[in-house]
Amino acid sequence: MLRQLDIAILQVFNGAVDRWPSFDRALGVVSEWSYVRAAGLVCIVWWAWVAASDHRNRTRIMAGLAGVAIATACSKLIQMSLFVHLRPFRDAGELGLTLPRSLVTNWGFGSSFPSDTATMYFALAMVIFSISKRLGIGAFLWVAVVIVLPRVYLTYHYPSDILAGLVLGTTIVWAMQRYATAWSGWRTLLAFEMRRPQYFYPLMFCYLYQVVDAFQFFDHSLAYLKPH
Repeated sequence: MLRQLDIAILQVFNGAVDRWPSFDRALGVVSEWSYVRAAGLVCIVWWAWVAASDHRNRTRIMAGLAGVAIATACSKLIQMSLFVHLRPFRDAGELGLTLPRSLVTNWGFGSSFPSDTATMYFALAMVIFSISKRLGIGAFLWVAVVIVLPRVYLTYHYPSDILAGLVLGTTIVWAMQRYATAWSGWRTLLAFEMRRPQYFYPLMFCYLYQVVDAFQFFDHSLAYLKPH
């Protein structure tokens, strides 16, 4: 039942594929262009960090950003350890799908559930939502329209992959901000930021660069855990 619904929604999205080849190519470029996907979201996080007037707000941001990394790592580990289904384009013939001309197929044959892309960007949107409800709603809409729904259209993911990423990413960030803010380590990090900003901010830049780069570090690191 759920799989049939998953396929039906996917086929609705896929119905427009190849009607406007230029649109398909543009969507393929945007879906893989990390700067377009994430630069605006990361800029909002930087703005919120600089604008934060007290340690409580900065602690919430740090806990949320830690949650982004944890959620992304969890989604990748689930993909590696729990096989649910191949990416839709792998079963295009069986599902009756039209493959976009801009399709990138060097994804391997692992499970696409949950979407690590959806997990990471929805988690980041949740961090922004905790800072500002209005900006957060805009961030969620951006992630949905620009980042994850095109991945269904391009047959990279089933809708259930995206939904699972949404639940996983937002839940882990919420839990981190709700329950982990009492951890004394945040105060140590904030003290380090005050005493050694010349070290803290390059490290923060490197972390947020990984966010823009969709944590390619995890992909390379976790590859060693895969059986060969």
